[in-house]
Amino acid sequence: MAIPQELGNLTRLETLEVNLYNSMYASSLSMLFRLTSLKRLVLNSVDLSEATDWLQVVSNLPHLEHLDLSECSLPNVRRDSQLDVNSSKSLAYLDLSYNNLESLSSWSWIFNHSSLISLFISNNQLKGSIPNRFREMHSLAHLDLSHNRLEGRLPSFLGGCCGLRSLDVSQNHHLQGDLSSIFRSLACANESLTTLFMQRNLFKGSRPDFSMFSSLSKLRLHSNRLNGSLPSCFTRPSSLVIFDVHNNQLTGPIPDLSVFRSLKVLQIQNNKLNGSVHPGLGQLSMLLHLDISSNSLKGDLGISHLANLSSLLYFDISLNSLTLNVGSSWVPPFHLDTIALASCGLGSRFPDGFGRKLIILNRICQIRGFRDTIPLWFWNLSSIASYIILSHNRLHGKLPLISHLCLTRILP
Repeated sequence: MAIPQELGNLTRLETLEVNLYNSMYASSLSMLFRLTSLKRLVLNSVDLSEATDWLQVVSNLPHLEHLDLSECSLPNVRRDSQLDVNSSKSLAYLDLSYNNLESLSSWSWIFNHSSLISLFISNNQLKGSIPNRFREMHSLAHLDLSHNRLEGRLPSFLGGCCGLRSLDVSQNHHLQGDLSSIFRSLACANESLTTLFMQRNLFKGSRPDFSMFSSLSKLRLHSNRLNGSLPSCFTRPSSLVIFDVHNNQLTGPIPDLSVFRSLKVLQIQNNKLNGSVHPGLGQLSMLLHLDISSNSLKGDLGISHLANLSSLLYFDISLNSLTLNVGSSWVPPFHLDTIALASCGLGSRFPDGFGRKLIILNRICQIRGFRDTIPLWFWNLSSIASYIILSHNRLHGKLPLISHLCLTRILP
């Protein structure tokens, strides 16, 4: 169904929203030319693939404050397009995400709107470097350039965005730069920044002290080229909820993280960590997801590491040289959905209390290194576990008839 041309007669209209997903289209937006009172325009998922005049039209709406043209299959704008000088000076929200834009000749049009607070241009095909003119966008609070093909270093514009609350440049794959320098450029936003996503790029350098951002709650830096070690200590309490640096080249131990009392997700797997785990981990009472697997960590994980993890659901310390040493009678405070202990030790005996709390739902539980009789209660888990893998161990005792257990190569 085409957007009716009669909309152009509503010259006093201030809000127009069309959001019907795949059922509306417009070959031109010329019907909007006379809607000069329009403040809010939302055409989310309207097919505008033939509307080559889209930028010319929206730039002729002098009072526009909110513009959402996401998922519209917008055609690319010619470099020689002439934009109307009546462009809105009050545009605060602009969403051009999920389109087929390959090169934004409209960058200059965007930078004419120095009043922008939220700018979303994710999931396009944008190439080249990020323009330095972002330093003029002093009002910018939310910037999403993720899932494009941008490359080069993050420009110094970051230093001018002191009210920045969220920055997402993830999954461009070719953005690069030193992480410490980037954090220094963001220093003026240390009280406002809440979300920083930079994953799946080529950023490198050691991990600076991210507790400098007092309001930061979500930090994703995974799948880069970060090296060096985590800070040995953090300067002040933090609001961090998600900390994800997996799939990098970080070394050293896991330091005291007790200042991150709000932390719910901790993912440091698949690095080169080669030290011990600080007992401060046990102070993270809100932690839901803990994955430190596929490193070279060593030493014991004792009661002090786990005593206060009452919210924990996911626990993966596999493929390290760690030993879970909590004693056979200790009753943990958590009810796990998933536990993975492959290639880790379990002390001298299997911890009975640890197992009685264990719940495995549609997951794979890998427990390797047993040198004991499997306690009878363990087989009761078969009614709720999809898989229990006990391969490559030295176990003895009788096995019940449970069809889905993987017990290959149990050594005598």
